Formats: sequence, structure tokens, C-alpha cells
Amino acid sequence: MGLLACALFFVFWQYWYTPKTTEVEALEATRDRLDMDNTLAEIEATRGTEGLEEQLGRYKQYVAQLEDLIPRSEQVAGLLNSISSAARQTGVSDPDMYPEPAEIGEFYTKEIYQIGVTGDYHNIGRFLAAIASLPQVITSSGLTLAPYFGEPEALNVEAEAPLTATLLIQTYILPDDSEELPLEGGSGTGGG
Repeated sequence: MGLLACALFFVFWQYWYTPKTTEVEALEATRDRLDMDNTLAEIEATRGTEGLEEQLGRYKQYVAQLEDLIPRSEQVAGLLNSISSAARQTGVSDPDMYPEPAEIGEFYTKEIYQIGVTGDYHNIGRFLAAIASLPQVITSSGLTLAPYFGEPEALNVEAEAPLTATLLIQTYILPDDSEELPLEGGSGTGGG
């Protein structure tokens, strides 16, 4: 009977207790490793946030600078006046400006104008350079040049061989402060 008890104790020890003890030790080692990884991750996370506030401040500054390049809807009239002034300063006729349908985007509205001017080839080039040099974002496209067939006396500029230039200009308009700007992860009130 004693031998049977020893045999049962050996079987219990060998086939159940020892494997369970090994499994428990392996799980404890895994737990210790995960605790260490979590501690390191917490340290890294707190270390990484130090520069985030500074980066956020820089990004806000960049966005403010970009928004200065994009006019608000109330500034469009001044922008069109700047284009007319550029025409007078560069020696081309007062521009004929016709609005095209606006394209409303998520963060801005793209306004398109068809412009026509008449003048000397080089003066038209100066006019295009003056438009490109305006402080707001303006892109021009679809430039076509054609000889001017009208009466030379009808022009308010001097040109030996006048040309008529037609092109499209596009500018991007920020929404009014009262409109909401969508933000990543939800919506919030806009205003820049």
C-alpha cells in the first residue's frame, strides 16, 4: 500500500504538478516582460509629448500664414481691384472680368473669373507676372492670345500690334467666420 501511494505521488508530481509549475513560471515571466514593456511605453509616451505642444504651435502658425494667402469672401472685391490696378500699371486695357460658377470645397470655395485684356505682347506678360505676384493665392490657366481686330482708337492703351489675351484665374476663398469649418474627427467652429 505504501508503494502504491509512492507511485501515485510520483505520477502526480511528474505528470501534473511539474508541468503546471512550469506553465505558471512561463506565464509569470510573460507578465513580468509585459509589465516592463508597459513601463517603458509610459516613459516613452511622456517623453514624446514634450515636443508636441511646440509642434502644434508651429503648425498653427503655418496655417495662419497660409490663411493670409487665401482671401475671405469680403476681400474678393479688393483682389479684383488689385487685378485692375495691375492692368493699368502694366499698360494693358482695363480687364473684362466675368465670374464663372464657383466650386464649393470642404475647406474653401474656388472662385473662377474669365479675364480679357488687350495690349502689347510684353505688357500682357507683365500683367500676368503682376497677377502672379499678388499676395493672395491666384492661379491662371487657359491663356490664349489673338490679334486685336477692333478699332485702335477704342483702346485705352498704346500698342503697335495689339493682342487680346483671355485667361481664367482661380482664387480660393475661405468661408466666413460665422460658417463652420470641419475638423478632423468631428466638427467645430471655424475662424482660423
